[in-house]
Formats: sequence, C-alpha cells, structure tokens
Amino acid sequence: MSDITDPIKAAFRPLGGVVKPLEIGMDVLVVRPLAISTLVVGAAMLVPALLISAPDLTTTMDEALENFILIPYEDAFERELGEFS
Repeated sequence: MSDITDPIKAAFRPLGGVVKPLEIGMDVLVVRPLAISTLVVGAAMLVPALLISAPDLTTTMDEALENFILIPYEDAFERELGEFS
C-alpha cells in the first residue's frame, strides 16, 4: 500500500505531510542514537542467538538477521528524518 492509501500511516502523518522541527530534533537527538545502539547490541547478540537455535539454522538465521540487524539498520540509517510511521 502507498502512504496515501494506508489509513494507519495517514493517521500519524502530520497535517499537510510537513515534518515539524521538534520531530526532527527528537529524531536526531534521541531516536537515532537509540537505534544505532540497538544495532550495535543486536550485532553482538546475533551470534549467541544463532548458537542457541542451531538445530533450525536456516529459518532462525533469516529471522535473527531481520530482527537484530536489518530492522535497526533501516530505522537508524534509511528512514527519513522525523518520519516515525
């Protein structure tokens, strides 16, 4: 779905699609550093998580990479400033 037709994203989008300076400031000062620290901790936890779940490595590896690495990376580096939806 596109951002325009998705009702959940539309409900959280600021009026007129303009991001407020306060949202950008909170993103830069609070959310991005937390996302980067989540990425670092997730990278450190990836190997133990894979060792614990070794019997089902293919499915678990994909899920672990997504949860511990890909989602925090996208949140920290690929998301637009001030976009939380």
